[in-house]
Amino acid sequence: MDTPQPQWKQRLPNTLSVARCFIAAGIIVVLATAPSPHHGVDTSGSMAADWRLIGCMIAFVVAAITDMLDGHLARRWNVVSKFGRIIDPFADKALVIGTLACLAGPAYTVFTTNAGENAQLVHITGVNVLIAVIVLIRELLVTSIRAVYESDGYDFSAGKFGKAKMILQSVCIPTVMLIAGLGLALPDSSWIHANNLMMWLTAGVTAVSAYPYVRRIGANS
Repeated sequence: MDTPQPQWKQRLPNTLSVARCFIAAGIIVVLATAPSPHHGVDTSGSMAADWRLIGCMIAFVVAAITDMLDGHLARRWNVVSKFGRIIDPFADKALVIGTLACLAGPAYTVFTTNAGENAQLVHITGVNVLIAVIVLIRELLVTSIRAVYESDGYDFSAGKFGKAKMILQSVCIPTVMLIAGLGLALPDSSWIHANNLMMWLTAGVTAVSAYPYVRRIGANS
């Protein structure tokens, strides 16, 4: 018979997940309340640093670290709970989807040029509404599949694709926030193109990561 773990070991993984929920809420509030339009290119062609984005980037990294720890500790100490299986993925989705939705907003846009009718708005974070929607739809699909099949006793825990998706999101999202926050994502610069590339890569991998879950539907039908 397994020896029961001490109370602090039983509670720590879930405490980390709950803490990630609060961090996600803080990030969303800070990003969503930024003035719009928040960014502009001055006459010298430079952009001021945005300490909101930099602070949220640091908070996102801290939250991503808690994501790596809570599940690992719960499995290592054999203290996986129903509450943990609910709050852990919820915290992940709140963090990622909430952050992307805010970064796709008008507060994080600049004009490509000051030349009147030729001016176009671009997102300095590389996140647009379509990317946020792709990630949201993927999460809704996988969550729905998992809810139905796990209620019937099937194990639909995150696989390799799901974990790779979360790692990529945990790297790319804070990276684009840092680039934009430092004022490097100037219109038509290599930095803003890098942000666009990272975000489309993230959206693509996120969408593809749903395939193993869809495939398992057929296998378990």
